[in-house]
Amino acid sequence: MPSAPDLLVVGGGPAGCAAALHARAAGLSVELVWQPDRTARPVESLPPASRRLLADLGCWPGFAGAGWLASSGTRSAWGSPFAADRDSVRDPDGPGWLVDRADFDAFLRDQAAAAGVVLRPGRLHRLEVASAGSGFGGAGSGFAGFGSGFAGELADGVPVTGRFLVDASGRAAVAASRLGARRRYDDAAGEVPVATVHRYSVPGPPLRRTVLEAVPEGWWYTIGSATGSRTVGRISLPDEPASEPPPLIAAVLDGAVPVGGPRRVAANSGYLQPFTGPGWAAAGDAALSFDPLSSQGMLTALFTGRAAAEAAVGWLAGQPAALSGYAGRLAAIRLAYRRNLALHYGMELRWPASRFWAGRPRVA
Repeated sequence: MPSAPDLLVVGGGPAGCAAALHARAAGLSVELVWQPDRTARPVESLPPASRRLLADLGCWPGFAGAGWLASSGTRSAWGSPFAADRDSVRDPDGPGWLVDRADFDAFLRDQAAAAGVVLRPGRLHRLEVASAGSGFGGAGSGFAGFGSGFAGELADGVPVTGRFLVDASGRAAVAASRLGARRRYDDAAGEVPVATVHRYSVPGPPLRRTVLEAVPEGWWYTIGSATGSRTVGRISLPDEPASEPPPLIAAVLDGAVPVGGPRRVAANSGYLQPFTGPGWAAAGDAALSFDPLSSQGMLTALFTGRAAAEAAVGWLAGQPAALSGYAGRLAAIRLAYRRNLALHYGMELRWPASRFWAGRPRVA
């Protein structure tokens, strides 16, 4: 029986691709399971610091030549009815980018395939700890390792295996949940915000700013891409009735045409417990899911994907402390995120009686 790949990655977004690319650069054999998504993906902001991560992963030359829309910064009405601009020239890493997630994910998967990652399109149907003698053990792989590895099956019956597992499957954490991990949430029970997301086609040159605007029942944002696609989201409590976009958002949508209907997605903060287990680690949203206000989801996905691959290299080399070290890094990221989120929500004090704003985290 052929030996199993060193690393099995579940999830084909930024976290999964970053894990796969870094593992390949370290000499591991990698299989990546990704589920094709027929749902329209949003436009998202890729922060300036992503440049360093993309360079480290070997993706920067391809990314730089792909024509992504550079961001000129943000425009926000937050804590005040007056709009304020923050320009990206202040960032030492230069501008960030406004990217269509479907295109960006496809770009990263292409980079992974070019690096020698085996891509397995499909939905993970079964996963279990593999028994001894099932082809695991890494003969000829150059990694000593320990533990028996994992075996699974896609919905179409295709088998998948790996000596180490990275779950980068998003908030559902479909692999780690099968291994006993559970998601925990930071938001108060019954006051969990959601994002109602619309997609538009906008004529004319794209606005290169991310626009945010606070309102009594929550807040709105909009982000556009180079293709003229624009995402508009409203973050509110689930029972909040529909409303028209506020002035800053409405001005951006002049002449815009809706594309499809709205989607409702979770907008709360969460984390997996535990972050790791024997022979596996979670990364990206599977490990830490953030409030959209942070604008750090994709940056954190790239960082934690790469760090999870580093942990895999250590574990397969017989270093169990690699996993506890990775878990400690995730705990530190979560702590810093919670502090920054409370600081930013604490800047908006105009509606103290609002259920939404009364339930947001504040600096103690």
